[in-house]
Amino acid sequence: MTLSFELVGGKDNYIMILDNAIEQSVCDEAVEAFRRYYESLFTPGPTLGGIRPEVKSNMDTGISQDFLKTHNLDTVPIFATLHSKAYLAVRLILSKYQETYRQLWAAPGLTDTGFRVQHSPQGSGWYREHCDGVPWEYYSSGGATQRVLGVIIYLNDIEVGGGTRFAEQRQVVSAKAGRIAIFPTHWTHPHSGLVPISTDKFIMTTFITCQQSPWDAPNDTTIDPEKSPYVRLKETPEDEDEDEIIEKDD
Repeated sequence: MTLSFELVGGKDNYIMILDNAIEQSVCDEAVEAFRRYYESLFTPGPTLGGIRPEVKSNMDTGISQDFLKTHNLDTVPIFATLHSKAYLAVRLILSKYQETYRQLWAAPGLTDTGFRVQHSPQGSGWYREHCDGVPWEYYSSGGATQRVLGVIIYLNDIEVGGGTRFAEQRQVVSAKAGRIAIFPTHWTHPHSGLVPISTDKFIMTTFITCQQSPWDAPNDTTIDPEKSPYVRLKETPEDEDEDEIIEKDD
């Protein structure tokens, strides 16, 4: 199978997607199972500031084996299948993302935080504009790690609404079953989960974190751009029309 990665709106937007990262049949079966066991699994979805329905109006669940075991659902085959497929999809797109953005070569200990599944009801589910992690905010994973990238895996097709809007980049990534998107968590990439109009929305999310370690700049202020991952080698193209918002569909 040929993997086709795409930079949404161009390299300077730092948003990458991969379609068909998880097979349609796996997505369909997983959504069916989530509906079947909905009452046992799903609770109001938290934000960095806790349960805030004015900011996030959807329902969440975990999908780890430990979590499922507490609900006597660890033997449901599709949940394990979905978890393994999602893990592989994250590894694939992260590898390509690092290859594309060499600054991430210097990030120590990149890993994911585990998966959450989010359900947004048709016509009423949303996640207001937010950033997934900024240096001045505490987040639940805490410790000596820092959120670097956000990841969304879409589990069902939504013809109207339901996409992820990046206002600063003037892009909307539409919801398509099996599609995975990766992007920076920081203040440069505020984004919102749009209300799904034509049907319910099911997604999986995780964050890529890295270890934090002290780093002192060298005394020699001369930087070789061919060796330093901190130097941007490409000129930024002229800005596009600020009023234009482009929706990435198929």
